[in-house]
Amino acid sequence: DGIRDDLVTGVQTCALPIYEQTDQGISLLESSTDNQYIIAGKSSSFGDFGHDGFLTKVEDDGQTLWLEAFGGANPEAIYDLAETPDGGFILVGSTESYGSMLKDVLVIKVDQNGVLEWTSTYGGNDLDEGKSVYIGEDGLLYLIGYTRSFGLGEADIWLIVIDEQGNELNSFTFGTELNNYGVGIISDDSGHLIILSNDEINGHSEQKVAVRKIGLRSEEHTSELQSP
Repeated sequence: DGIRDDLVTGVQTCALPIYEQTDQGISLLESSTDNQYIIAGKSSSFGDFGHDGFLTKVEDDGQTLWLEAFGGANPEAIYDLAETPDGGFILVGSTESYGSMLKDVLVIKVDQNGVLEWTSTYGGNDLDEGKSVYIGEDGLLYLIGYTRSFGLGEADIWLIVIDEQGNELNSFTFGTELNNYGVGIISDDSGHLIILSNDEINGHSEQKVAVRKIGLRSEEHTSELQSP
């Protein structure tokens, strides 16, 4: 049944059904409506050819309640999700099947049962990818990732602001002449957005961890992670 009890750690493990393919869970949350678990990621077991994004809901004993795959003929992935006020979910990731057909930011809205409500893509003529999503108290959706289509020419942190229907309201890029990859976003008590990124430091793929505090008018304050 895909479930085993680990007598050493006491952890119960759930496995999705597979068909000698590759499935990767990437993001997890607990539903506020029924305390079941929502898992998102990418899979080559379900959907169309290659990797598709997937979303599944499982009970606390590991039993799968439903599973939905999203994608086309080319690779898709879901990297983060958030629960919406109506009990549904917003998913953010990347697509190579829609939009520019290179790699674009992909946002998917589903209801509480995983039924698709709408999708949107955001990007330009190069590689763009969504990595994290935050739902603000204002009801707007704040997406973070990276873009090679806009900004300084290399990969820049990309913040996209959209409404609850996926309409783009604003976007900002942050970075240097090297590669800067946005990977996470939250908000502090004062309403500032806190953006986590991995920033290239020398042009040879070495990176540092950076945290940026962004005001609503896009003022930027950057801190680097220091060794203890």
